[in-house]
Amino acid sequence: MSLSVDDLENILAQFSNATNDENMNSLKYILDQWRDSPMFLPQTMQIIQESSNTNLIVYAVAALNLRIVDYLKSNTMPITKEDLVKLYQMSFTKILQMNQSPESCPAVSMLIKLASLATVCFPQLLSNFSNLPPDLLIYYLDEVILEETNISMLINNFGPNHSTLMEICDSNVPAFFEILTKAAVCNQTFNFMVTLLSKTDPCNYVVFLPLFQQALTTDDCIKGILNVLENIVGIEVTNLNPNDFLFIKPFFELLISYAERTTEVNYSSFIWYQIIDTTFEFFGNPSVGQEYATMVFGRFFNSLNRFIEEDIEEFNALMAIYASCIFYIPVEQNFDGNNYSLHEFMTPFIEGFLDYIVSLVNRDLSFCNKNISQCLFELCKKIYEPEDEEEEENDDIFGLDNSGNSTSVNALIQIARNYYTKRLETQPLSNGLVYVLSYAPKNIMKVFASTIAVQLKSLPEPPVTTVYFCRFWSLQAENSIIPLIHICYKAFNFLPMKDIGKALLAIVKNYGAIFANDPNTFLPPIIEIIQKADKEIASPFFSTLFIIFQYISPKDQNAKEFMQNSGAAFLSHVNHQINSPEEFKSTIKFVYSIIKHVIPNNDLTKAFCQSLFAQFGFLNQFLLMQVDEIQEYLCALMAISLEHNWVQNRQTALDWIDNVINVYPVIQHFDVLYQLVDLLPTPKFLEFLSHTDQFNESLVEAEAEFFSKIYPKYPQFITRLPIDLILYPLQSNKAAHETINLLSKMVKSLTFTQEDYEKVVNSVLACYFNVCTGGSWANALVLLKMLGIRYSTKGPLLEQIFKIVGPGEQKDFEEFAQVFLNEQIVDYHSHDYVSQKIIRTYKANHHDT
Repeated sequence: MSLSVDDLENILAQFSNATNDENMNSLKYILDQWRDSPMFLPQTMQIIQESSNTNLIVYAVAALNLRIVDYLKSNTMPITKEDLVKLYQMSFTKILQMNQSPESCPAVSMLIKLASLATVCFPQLLSNFSNLPPDLLIYYLDEVILEETNISMLINNFGPNHSTLMEICDSNVPAFFEILTKAAVCNQTFNFMVTLLSKTDPCNYVVFLPLFQQALTTDDCIKGILNVLENIVGIEVTNLNPNDFLFIKPFFELLISYAERTTEVNYSSFIWYQIIDTTFEFFGNPSVGQEYATMVFGRFFNSLNRFIEEDIEEFNALMAIYASCIFYIPVEQNFDGNNYSLHEFMTPFIEGFLDYIVSLVNRDLSFCNKNISQCLFELCKKIYEPEDEEEEENDDIFGLDNSGNSTSVNALIQIARNYYTKRLETQPLSNGLVYVLSYAPKNIMKVFASTIAVQLKSLPEPPVTTVYFCRFWSLQAENSIIPLIHICYKAFNFLPMKDIGKALLAIVKNYGAIFANDPNTFLPPIIEIIQKADKEIASPFFSTLFIIFQYISPKDQNAKEFMQNSGAAFLSHVNHQINSPEEFKSTIKFVYSIIKHVIPNNDLTKAFCQSLFAQFGFLNQFLLMQVDEIQEYLCALMAISLEHNWVQNRQTALDWIDNVINVYPVIQHFDVLYQLVDLLPTPKFLEFLSHTDQFNESLVEAEAEFFSKIYPKYPQFITRLPIDLILYPLQSNKAAHETINLLSKMVKSLTFTQEDYEKVVNSVLACYFNVCTGGSWANALVLLKMLGIRYSTKGPLLEQIFKIVGPGEQKDFEEFAQVFLNEQIVDYHSHDYVSQKIIRTYKANHHDT
């Protein structure tokens, strides 16, 4: 296609201003044709030399850059060395003429990239870099090294050019450093430093400390400097040598000073986040030292006070990262071949962190919040896996991830125990201290809890944070519980209402009778809260009331009135117009959060709870909705309601599940079916199982797990099902393992008919050879062996297996027969070993089938 430069300029302008797809597509076609024509390279050179249209330069050079990258990827280079030299020279001539920075002019940026790609293709061009001005070199050299790295990652065999370019770059690092000192200081100065980290060690950056200090007097270069910080922090501590700390420590100090004085809170927060996130694997290094670490964290705590005033969200984020850092103690560090324990080193920092939280709560009770409590939970999570404590902080109705374990648990326990012991001996029970004590790990606090409870009830003005102590340690405070309950009721005007509700809920689980014996004192304040509060706050108070009702006498008319009032308040929270799926999920979570704590244990409360459930009108419009998440939430609520005996008419629940599983099944429907197993199988349920061949893998796996879960408790249910329905999941790789385990249990306790026996054997054999993977072969073989023993068919079964396998090595068959026929061989390894060999032979004989 023959187009002049003027034609290209006009077409590009039309393309940029096109208003409909048809025009754009036709113009794009012309431009694409030009890029693929022989005129593309010479005209691009002409554009670089002659055009003043920056848009045209950007378009043409960007297209050429992409073309060169494609050539490099394909390891072909139709552009001659002469043309590469011309492109290099033209690019810099044009850049110098334009006299603009890459940040302000995209054309300059594209031309620098073109020069760098020409250099990657012809590394000898790099020998001319000293002729260029330093202010330009910091962009060009940066791009060269980055392109070299990117291309080498894309191409396995870049060829000799790659090694030549690497050698030239590596040998010129000192010269690159000199260029950095000569160029005008800007963000690119520091971006180039980041790139050079791939060529040198941080210790060599000591010479740049004055440059950093100068640049940090303003915010002009802060983004580039923060880029350096992020990359320094990203280096594994184990990859640092002692000399590297000679740069990193003063570098951090410069940044800390900047963070303390800058008015840009986000920059300050970022700096602290990065420095703290180095963890004590960095601060505990002997090259850092206790004095330096103490200085850093002292200044960190001072800075936190600023964030409290200026940006509480940043404060919370920094507290969270520090908690994660402070409670991670490596077992030991290895420096220069010497093991170095960090336990003693870290003790004052852990104690300082806990003391800081004590001071925060003493200063302002608003710091009794979820963000601070999660910081304290970090300690618990490293010492043990939290149970009820963590659950209270998580509203997820589908389960919890209580992960987190330290490899230095004993050291943390000792540090924490010493801290709590010293503070109890030397400090009064203030709001802050009681709050921190309340979140102490249970294997420590159980030693102190009863003593603390006695001290709390003896105080003339006990701290209101006793609420948190009651939430976690009421079981250990039996002899002091009544005064502690009264302290909780006095805290209504001081602490978050939901926290008080959680504390009362924890108490009534162990001391519900105390509330029931004096309902006129304890119930009216709770009734008032549930009638006025929103769902999130009201939830623990409803659970508290419903548990108390289990201790109320049926003859107590006042108490029955409380039940009626609370029931009406509960239904008012749930039976309202729901206009969105999000509102529906919120309501389900609310109801679930209450029912999960309440299992009615007498006729009065059973009738009360079941009457409430029967009035859940909000469910009706969603019961058959074909949306995964809606059905999952319904199942979570229905399963817990059935399990906790809130459903009087279980047939209604069965009718719902019968209808929905044949229309829109989800995995969680099996949770509901498990609670209704005594009413199964129904015709519709059997119809559902008959469609297993249409299920996805996850649903088949859930079905197999359902059968396996039910069998130990309700074996009669399994025996009522046709054996084919039990066996189908053997055709699924995900479900096979669970079904093999189930069949193994059935073989031990049931007697199959001859017809069922043959079906089981044939299905297991098909699974063994065609479905099972390495992890399941041994279990399937053991099951076949059990069948042979139970039904005295080991010999015929062995012949059947060998017939399926086909010809193979005689030794492999003999080893397999020895394991299969010998009832004394029961270990997993032997069955897996012979299975691997026999399966390999089978696949070799049947590779075309």
